Amino acid sequence: MILNSHRHVRISRARQPKFACVVMHGMAEHNERYHEFVSHLVEAGGYVITYNHRGHGPHAETLGDIESMAALIDDANAVARLMPSTLPQIIIGHSMGAIVARN
Repeated sequence: MILNSHRHVRISRARQPKFACVVMHGMAEHNERYHEFVSHLVEAGGYVITYNHRGHGPHAETLGDIESMAALIDDANAVARLMPSTLPQIIIGHSMGAIVARN
């Protein structure tokens, strides 16, 4: 799934999820760095969503170049709406992702 034509969204899920989670990576990273962590969350029963922030990911022209914090927050809200509403919801943010999550 691709959000806003360049935020690659990846959904990994347990057969019978117990919780939903969005993982937001840090500055100058991308969602693929969290593959092992996501695997642990799925084993624990997670429906886990990862995505790349603006200006991030393996194909970013200028790694870490973001338009605005408001744009990052808008993207995070769009991704969070992909979580099933029937499950308890968790947001995990690392570094810059934690700043986005707090907003």
